[in-house]
Amino acid sequence: MGTPNKQQIYEKARELWYQDQHRNGCSELAQINPEYSELLENGYVHSARTMLMSSNPNVVVIEKNAKSEKEELTLDDHFLVDIEELLRSGCFIVGGKGTTKSNMAKIIADKLRKLGYVVKVFDISKVWLKSSVPFYVEVRNCHKLNVDLYQSVVYDLSSLVPNDVKRFVSQTLAYDWNRQINIPEYKRKWIVYIFEEVQILIPQGRLRSNEAQQILRLLTSGRNYQFSAIAITQRTALTDTSVFELCFQKYFARMDGENDLRKAAAYIGSERAKELENLKLGEFIYDKGSETKKISTREFKPKAVPKKLENVLRTPSLPEQAIKSKKIEHQIDTEALSSVAIALIFLLAIWIAVGGF
Repeated sequence: MGTPNKQQIYEKARELWYQDQHRNGCSELAQINPEYSELLENGYVHSARTMLMSSNPNVVVIEKNAKSEKEELTLDDHFLVDIEELLRSGCFIVGGKGTTKSNMAKIIADKLRKLGYVVKVFDISKVWLKSSVPFYVEVRNCHKLNVDLYQSVVYDLSSLVPNDVKRFVSQTLAYDWNRQINIPEYKRKWIVYIFEEVQILIPQGRLRSNEAQQILRLLTSGRNYQFSAIAITQRTALTDTSVFELCFQKYFARMDGENDLRKAAAYIGSERAKELENLKLGEFIYDKGSETKKISTREFKPKAVPKKLENVLRTPSLPEQAIKSKKIEHQIDTEALSSVAIALIFLLAIWIAVGGF
């Protein structure tokens, strides 16, 4: 199938809309002919485009808004990314230092944003300050920040120690999750989180720990609420195995550690794993179940870099809120005791005045 045009996408979107109305028992609404802008706002255009493009992954159709003409973005001949699969199960990128892992993620993130998806990056190394994500925030402490739910942003975590990074990520994911589930489903947008150096957040054997519960929920149940993730790491051996088992789409860059190669071989086979030691910069072994091949990417050069997001309010963390609540309770208790003491003194004075002694 060739690249679908706007009319084909519109017709498919209407078909999906009619199916939903009949499925939900809204026969009267099924008689209405929805406008393109309505279908776009409610997510049917995105769903239709994804379905029509599933047979041709090398061309992506981009809709800027309801009135714009379609644009075509042709991917590199040797580059592969399945957006639909990424939204369904996330993806995993692994390779040694300086093997263009983040460059790969930036290319994917750029495509996601052009398709209308929200991208939020947890960056501990400042590499995402040269990307197409429009804004960044310098995180100076582990308190979550009140950033708009559907604002694509880079969280610069370079000044935090690992324990504070974990705490900030956990609180931010919980905050976003609670906001998303309270939005009607038809108004939600897809949010894709990118975790740089994910082994810091979920080292081997720690995905089910208390500190990783938010990431576990995101990876296992996130797609039900339009959340997905891209995990990036230097070492498969240092990252919890469940992370890349849950991510169906994987990219392996150059690596040479014996444990890492052994782990990679479990997914791409021993022959492919042997190739990893000799890969050049920009080359990856791409794996998607039964499909495994060698791919290459270009250097990503964004037309603009992220701007600092101003006026971001800090939201107290749960421990801080608890401390504040205890202070208020203590103040109330003190005031109550003072009032009781004054009342008792007053009663005692009256009793004495009337000859109580």
